[in-house]
Amino acid sequence: SQIVVIAFDDTLIAALKAQAPALTACWLSGFKQSETGAWSPSRESMLETLASCSADGLGSSREIPADFVSALHDAGLIHDVWTVDSLHLARKFAALGTRAITTNYPDRLTALRD
Repeated sequence: SQIVVIAFDDTLIAALKAQAPALTACWLSGFKQSETGAWSPSRESMLETLASCSADGLGSSREIPADFVSALHDAGLIHDVWTVDSLHLARKFAALGTRAITTNYPDRLTALRD
């Protein structure tokens, strides 16, 4: 199916997966790093939330650390990212195995097809 449900509300994802487990659903989350270097949400918290709501993956802000993306893939989950407007950053996420990239400027990212 080409339909992917995305939501910031993990309880909505859980309810959807309970009623329609075959639908692909991704939890959405932004990421911020504190002055001490700690990430919010943490990698562990991210993975716990995804497991508890039975999400198929994560849609994240572009600030997500690369090792978080690797942890998603190690857990068998998909990763999508928003909003990536530079080819350099798009190539980084493509190399990490990100499934989908949201952009305001698709013409800037056409080189990814090559």
